[in-house]
Amino acid sequence: MNWSDVTQTVMADLALDRHPIGLHYQDTRPDDAIGLKGESGCFVALLKKVEEKKAVVVSGDAGCFGGRFYCGFAGGPSDGQAEYVSTGTPGGPEGEHYLKTPDLCRRVWSEYPPPAAGGQCLVFQRLDTYGGELQPEAIIFLAKPDSIAGLFFLACYDRGVDGVIAPFTSGCGSIVAFPRLEAQRGTHRAVLGMFDPSARAAEDPAILSFAVDAGRFTEMAGNIGESFLQHQAWGKIKRRNG
Repeated sequence: MNWSDVTQTVMADLALDRHPIGLHYQDTRPDDAIGLKGESGCFVALLKKVEEKKAVVVSGDAGCFGGRFYCGFAGGPSDGQAEYVSTGTPGGPEGEHYLKTPDLCRRVWSEYPPPAAGGQCLVFQRLDTYGGELQPEAIIFLAKPDSIAGLFFLACYDRGVDGVIAPFTSGCGSIVAFPRLEAQRGTHRAVLGMFDPSARAAEDPAILSFAVDAGRFTEMAGNIGESFLQHQAWGKIKRRNG
């Protein structure tokens, strides 16, 4: 796959403002990569830097525990994590109240456990910078609703109603854990996300995410030339985003 050519095609045909992002794991930190320091902070806020051809790196010793968990660097949720996401701990930190009970959190995590990290570092970089032996594991789009709509229909073009899911998860879960889990389980559905209020606060208000494993994205890209993206209805969408 020539990722530079594919990037040019999808950006033009899907009216994208920002370059698609690839992710992969490796054991060494890339030179000049940027990341979080300390055990707090949301790495989603750093992804805008990828547009400037800067690599963003996540590891097991920086950023919030939720991010490390969904990126596969933790063997499971931490003590108190279910309470934090739901009701909070009596006399302790106030909860996020994203799910009604801690048990519901635990059930979600047991049914959809994030795949283990494939290396010491998780790297995000522009898709058009991949090539040779360096290949992305999944592709992420951070895009406005019109472009998301095009990606959604493209993912359904050869599969019907089973092309896309929108699961409850964190922002990082929607762009890392679930696309990898879909590949691991062989279902290969794309993942619509960035609904998490905590992650949305780190992104532009008109942005949602769309993420898919690289193998499935290759199939999607192969359908662009014959799909609705070359026809009248989508042409109107492209013109208004011109």
